[in-house]
Amino acid sequence: MKWWLVALAFLLVGSPAMGAPMVEDGRRLLSHYGWVCGKESVEMGFPLPESLDDGPEAAYQRASRAIGYDLSPARGRDITLIRYTLTRRSEVTRSLIYAHVAFYKNRVIGAWLSTDGPIAPGIVPLTEDSFGKGF
Repeated sequence: MKWWLVALAFLLVGSPAMGAPMVEDGRRLLSHYGWVCGKESVEMGFPLPESLDDGPEAAYQRASRAIGYDLSPARGRDITLIRYTLTRRSEVTRSLIYAHVAFYKNRVIGAWLSTDGPIAPGIVPLTEDSFGKGF
């Protein structure tokens, strides 16, 4: 096979291991707080606004600061956000629980928990080990 075909395929499809180090860094962080990840993780670009004072971004910042991280250095820039599906589900609605880990320049700058449940208790820090109980 010609080298340029391999290079073209790589550019078009990408490498499945491109974000692997960040995915594993996120898994280690979540494990540190006692969270167990399922096999699924989704990596996406996320435009972080200049202001982290309102809306969901303010909640992301509060949850991140609660565990010693800060989204501020990446304001107004694109960051990488990896969403992990956790093995724990909410006790009442059986909704999925997600952990989100934010990266800028391949370093963790934030993390928080959320759910896809119909009764969303909001964005909470990774230290909220009772998350999922009561909804």
